[in-house]
Parts: sequence; C-alpha cells; structure tokens
Amino acid sequence: MGVALTSCTVPAAGKPTFRLADNEMEMGVGIHGEPGRRRVALATADGIAAEIVGAVLRDLAAQRGSRCLLLVNGLAAPR
Repeated sequence: MGVALTSCTVPAAGKPTFRLADNEMEMGVGIHGEPGRRRVALATADGIAAEIVGAVLRDLAAQRGSRCLLLVNGLAAPR
C-alpha cells in the first residue's frame, strides 16, 4: 500500500494523474500512479505507518505473532 504526497506523471498521459493540495496526501495509492483509497490531511510518519500496516494486516487476516516482510519503495520519486 502506497502513500503519495504528489502524483506521478505517466509518460503517455503527459500530465499528473491527480492533484493534491500542499496539506494533503493520498493513502493507498497504486504502484502505477492510480489514486488511492482516500485523500487525507498530512499525518505523522507514525500515524501513516499505523494506518498502512493496520489495513494490510486486516486484509490478510494475519494472526498475532505471524511473520511478515516490510518493503519500503520510493515509487521512483526523486530525493
């Protein structure tokens, strides 16, 4: 599950897929730049991580003590 502070520009489209205000972020954005599950106000890193991890664990019906792997991907955003 991704979080975006800006939209990507798909080369074929030549323009951003969506627009965000300076105080917004897109939660659940797709890896190909699709809009996310919902648009929210900027949050802390702890708040973002809690929401993402919680959503994924609920979807997987993971049991306490289950092993998991975390992958952090910049989605090709410049540094």
